[in-house]
Amino acid sequence: MQRLTDNELDALGVAHKAATPGEWTVEMDGPDDDDSPCDVIIPEINRILHSTEWADSEDFERDVANARAMVAAHNALPALLAELRELRRLTTPEPISDLHKDGNWWLVWAPGAEQWMKCRWVGEYWGKSGTMREQLFDVPTHALPLPGMPGTPAARGEE
Repeated sequence: MQRLTDNELDALGVAHKAATPGEWTVEMDGPDDDDSPCDVIIPEINRILHSTEWADSEDFERDVANARAMVAAHNALPALLAELRELRRLTTPEPISDLHKDGNWWLVWAPGAEQWMKCRWVGEYWGKSGTMREQLFDVPTHALPLPGMPGTPAARGEE
């Protein structure tokens, strides 16, 4: 499975917004008097996914599973998209800019050392974690926020 692009995530959001709003449910209507399987309905979209009038009774369990999968995906999609976007924001390295020279700790890429290091801007240089007097001699190229940094779930008290 390939990673979804931002455009594909946007398209999923657009498709969800165009669909019938609100939480969806699965209902079973029946069983009929002759003990045949009941109808499988998603009432919010007025759809019968399995009816004893036209569906093969051997498909009943699969049709119930399909209906439950569609309902679960519809109901979870907004939260999944929001969480995925937040995780990407927190884990996609950004090129270093003046915004990263704010005195907060960052996880920065030191190309000479070929590793990520916990550092923060100290006036005129990047200082490594552990001691503020130890200067990072590599000029970092990219940065990631550390947990607890402003804008992260930990800093907002969400963890």
